[in-house]
Amino acid sequence: MRTIMIGLALLALFGACSSAAPQGEAAPQKDRSAIPDKYKWNPSHIYAEPKDFEVEFETASKLILQLKGFTGTLGNKDSARATLKAYFECMRLVYNLDTYAGRLKDSDMNVADNQKLAGRVETLYTNFVSAGSFLEPEILALPEETVKDYLADESFKDFRRAINEIVRWKSHTLTAAEEKVLAEFTGVAYAPYESYITFTTADMVRPPFTFSNGETITLDDPMYVKYRSMQEPADRRRLFEAFWDTYGLYKNTFSKTLTYQTKFYVTQGKVKKFGSSLESVLFTKELPPDFYTMLINHIHSILPALHEYMALKKEILGVDKVRFQDMYVPLTRSGYTEEYSFEKAGDIVNAAVAVMPDEYKEAMKTGMAPGSGWIDVYPSKGKADGGYCTGGSYSTHPFVLLNWTDDYDSLSVLAHEMGHAMHSYFSNKYQPFPNADYNLFNAEVASIFNEQLLTAHLLKNAKSDEEKIFLLDNFIEAARGTVFRQMLFAEFEKKFYDIVEAGTPLTPDVMNKMYKEVNEEYYGAAKGLYEMEDRYAAEWAYIPHFYYNYYVFQYVVGFVGALTIATKILDGTLPAQKYVEGMLMAGGSKAPLEIFRDAGLDMTSDEPYKLTEKIFKERLAELRKLLLEQKAAKK
Repeated sequence: MRTIMIGLALLALFGACSSAAPQGEAAPQKDRSAIPDKYKWNPSHIYAEPKDFEVEFETASKLILQLKGFTGTLGNKDSARATLKAYFECMRLVYNLDTYAGRLKDSDMNVADNQKLAGRVETLYTNFVSAGSFLEPEILALPEETVKDYLADESFKDFRRAINEIVRWKSHTLTAAEEKVLAEFTGVAYAPYESYITFTTADMVRPPFTFSNGETITLDDPMYVKYRSMQEPADRRRLFEAFWDTYGLYKNTFSKTLTYQTKFYVTQGKVKKFGSSLESVLFTKELPPDFYTMLINHIHSILPALHEYMALKKEILGVDKVRFQDMYVPLTRSGYTEEYSFEKAGDIVNAAVAVMPDEYKEAMKTGMAPGSGWIDVYPSKGKADGGYCTGGSYSTHPFVLLNWTDDYDSLSVLAHEMGHAMHSYFSNKYQPFPNADYNLFNAEVASIFNEQLLTAHLLKNAKSDEEKIFLLDNFIEAARGTVFRQMLFAEFEKKFYDIVEAGTPLTPDVMNKMYKEVNEEYYGAAKGLYEMEDRYAAEWAYIPHFYYNYYVFQYVVGFVGALTIATKILDGTLPAQKYVEGMLMAGGSKAPLEIFRDAGLDMTSDEPYKLTEKIFKERLAELRKLLLEQKAAKK
């Protein structure tokens, strides 16, 4: 679906094809007027003049009123067709309006008029949702034969997927009155998460920390991330102790907020007649009931590859075992750096996707060309942070936000977000609007796919061992953090959901014990590779994703799936056009796993996981060889 960012206002997320991505440290920000127009996105590609926005806003407003008039008429085929046509046309206009207003707002969030414009669209969206709320219950109330007749009618072909999806939910849809009551609780349902975020970002007391050189900082989350990879072991240990002891002080608060957020999801699942919250999540994503367990088992089968990484880390760091506070220390101190202008990065990414079909390459080249209006490149005062892509304007091109800092992270984010852009480009071009929305489950494969092509290209063309070490280390750490660490989180999440569903509260001692056990299993404590002190088991309280209701497993699918498809295309065992047609052009026209299969990827088989293990171990072995050669050369 277009909306895949978590924890922010719904309307502001319309059309997002990726969540905000962190980049390097913030560069000094210029006034937006000082940045050449060729490095800015161009919302006028949606509406050439502000008056055009107003015209379409008025059209959408009238269509909302018209939509309300269809209430109670869906039993008539002509009325049903007209209703569905009006509903999706109204949605298309709202997406356009939101994409335009959102890009103005994110260009400079200090401009009050842009905030007001976005607010008007948010109100319009609320009116649209209200006006169309009759659609689902009325379709569900139709006789089965009537629904079959509609589905068989060629004039309903663009709406078949939407109708089938409504019917699929029939046994989990309550009466209109019950659904209304449930909806009334939405405003308070996420109070535990909002409380957690407010507390950790605003009210949580953070300690001062003094390094051995006398420098003192306030040890908040950003400072922890900045310094957790420091080489000096004594300072690093003291920093970890101070940071995690602080989280430990509030363990009772965190266990309560997580308990009640989890209880909401569990209760919601029960009310919707699911056997568990996990069952409801998998049903929502059109995944088989055993998919989550199957994914855990597949990752468990390749844990020996992670243990090889831990053995190398132990060897390079010269320690008897890797401890929790050592996990972020890089394997190399090579200090390799390369600066990438935006133009240079575009050339590199274009070269990396040379294996793709002409239409893909041309769209990438067009989108990344300065002056295309697709990308907002440089940071400026008031501009939104991070990076994302939005494909919400169906009849226009995608829009990409970056905050360029001339480093490798900027290059990688460009490839990533342009992968999302290609997904939206092909989906919007080849699918009717009702089927163009794609699922998050598929979305991350499209973005990480471009990253994998980039990594393979850079490794093939590396100019020195230093560069190759940097790239290999970057890949290995990305795989560790995305495949193994996120699966660790997902398995822990399943354990604490089981506790809540059994009617037992999440006490901090139970959470710490479970979290430590899962960490030790994944990182090879039984093999003498890893040790986690009890105080560090409070890390679970630091992870906001645990409030998102079985979210993180999708990151695992994204990385494994993307690596598999990219590898098979590069080695010639999968035609690139099959991936483009099977997935990118498919949009949301089919169930996610079916789309994957059409693209040459079966996430229920062991192939993608074994291939991930193979590549991980090969690149780890190459990295080990280069690091040991580097170490010997320095003696």
